[in-house]
Amino acid sequence: MKVTGVKIRKIDKANSKLKAFAEVEFDGTMRIDNFKLIDGAKGMFVGNPSQKGPDDKYFDTVRIKDQDLIKEIATAVIKEYGGEDEDPWG
Repeated sequence: MKVTGVKIRKIDKANSKLKAFAEVEFDGTMRIDNFKLIDGAKGMFVGNPSQKGPDDKYFDTVRIKDQDLIKEIATAVIKEYGGEDEDPWG
């Protein structure tokens, strides 16, 4: 599975660590919405789509097991956002 497209919805909130939501398309056949681009203490990273449970804790609604695909998603989202020089893996 390969990333074939990314669309970014930037968040304009002062002092927010959440910078954008991303839609990621795979192989031109499937799209997963609501990946989160977050500006953390160690730089930008991409969080999985999640939702709040009845206990007010968040849980991932999508889990990706392939580490290469996780890296490809992060790289594509950060590049589309405009952080081409960011390395999501340090």
